[in-house]
Amino acid sequence: MKTRETYLDFIRGIAILLAMGWHFNGTLTGILAVDMLLMPGRVLGWAGVDLFFVLSGFLIGGLIFAEYQRTGRFRAGKFLIRRAFKIWPVLYVYLLLLLVSGRYSWETFLLQNVFHVQNYYTTPLKHLWSLAVEEHFYLIFAFGFLMFSKRESGNINAMVLVLPVIWIACLIFRSMAVYYSVDVEKIYFQTHYRIDALAFGMFLAYLKIFKQENFNQVASMKFLLLIIFASGILILIRFDGGPAYKLTVRHTIAYLTAGAFLLYCYRLRVFDRNNLIIKGVAWLGLYSYAMYVYQFVMIRIIEAIVKKFTLFNVTPGMDLIFKYIGAILLAVAVTKLIEKPFLVLREKLFPAY
Repeated sequence: MKTRETYLDFIRGIAILLAMGWHFNGTLTGILAVDMLLMPGRVLGWAGVDLFFVLSGFLIGGLIFAEYQRTGRFRAGKFLIRRAFKIWPVLYVYLLLLLVSGRYSWETFLLQNVFHVQNYYTTPLKHLWSLAVEEHFYLIFAFGFLMFSKRESGNINAMVLVLPVIWIACLIFRSMAVYYSVDVEKIYFQTHYRIDALAFGMFLAYLKIFKQENFNQVASMKFLLLIIFASGILILIRFDGGPAYKLTVRHTIAYLTAGAFLLYCYRLRVFDRNNLIIKGVAWLGLYSYAMYVYQFVMIRIIEAIVKKFTLFNVTPGMDLIFKYIGAILLAVAVTKLIEKPFLVLREKLFPAY
């Protein structure tokens, strides 16, 4: 069995901390050190999804390209089934719990999320939009790559040229949408505006598999990558170019910055050491998917408990701690009770090789 790479789990951990910080860290605790620690999520948490997209494209693209390199073909059906075993159980149990709880009327969320079109229809579960974008991208790419791989004249280098086209097309689509005053949420959520980050991650995977020497050469330029990453973060935080910029170019800068971060982390020696902070963030990365899907469950639970049992005054800092700890514990439970058993079943029924 392939061993996990710490740097990838660490990036997952950073991404989920950013995403949760965007949703959790809206209130200042009044403790300077804590507020400084929580500032990245509060200020830049929206970019956690872009980091997830780049990482997802890199990982899934690596699986697809590695299989093609090894066997000369790609089994799209098996790939999609294996992905379903990874993604669907955690998501569908979440939907079932919501259905049973009666928190929302079923027609407002159920079918949209079951069929992965929640980013095109109104739903109270807005945070699940990114799952739909990924499902659409991999479905289209899997069958597109399958058709390509069956052609005798197919050339992987020519096929991958589609990815830069996606980068440019998404930026054009976002720009046109802003020009024609398309609803902001549509630009932010809908697939045809947002798959460029996934395509960029997949391009990095292509370089790693088929152009490994070039990939390693770029990844070895740590100082340059650090400058690019730091510059990207500074631009994302400090530059306020107005709504048009935020809906168009900013997303491009975000995924380029995420890509620089991924390349910087690749084969970084610190990941081979027993660093407790890195190990802790990487550990969170193991449970990032369940944490992302179920994060609002714990927010509601904590809010209900605090409201019902007002035994003592809950400060903003305590409330935040309760929510983070609760979200992590819930994610660990969901991962171990739902995700892991289905992954074991997947390996028995549909092994990778």
